[in-house]
Amino acid sequence: MLGSFRLGPLQGALKAATYVLFSLPILILSLGFIMGGWARSLWVPVFLLVLYLVVWLVFRPRELLWEQDDLVIRFPLRTRRIPKADIERVEVLSKPDTQARLGSAVRFGVGGLFGVFGRLWTSREGFVDVYLTRSEDIVWIHRRGGRPILVTPETPHAFAEAFSS
Repeated sequence: MLGSFRLGPLQGALKAATYVLFSLPILILSLGFIMGGWARSLWVPVFLLVLYLVVWLVFRPRELLWEQDDLVIRFPLRTRRIPKADIERVEVLSKPDTQARLGSAVRFGVGGLFGVFGRLWTSREGFVDVYLTRSEDIVWIHRRGGRPILVTPETPHAFAEAFSS
């Protein structure tokens, strides 16, 4: 193993969105209790909590690994492997550089709860896979035959350097 990198901590609007979304089940239960219909409103917070659990287990990576021949993206319930031979280069971009390179974008996936995960369709790059927890210091993984991948490891420059070693 050449390097193990955790996903970076939530920052800015993504952190705020996660807090707001986590407060929804409590707010719904509280309103149901105050209005006397908490038993009828119980299914909504339970559904939201199950949905949050699915996002955490299936969509949010817990670790990025550079192995000898692969980039491994580990999720709690699955693993995604990208052969190093399919990766052309890795670079760290600032927020303005990322916005300029992507253009306008439409997200397909999770946006706000624990970060941004899934796919973006962008006006300049087409489809891009994203695993983001912040909007600054985004690592752009250029692939030879596949969609680019955007990630936000805790230490983006060390992650990019590990690809070269």
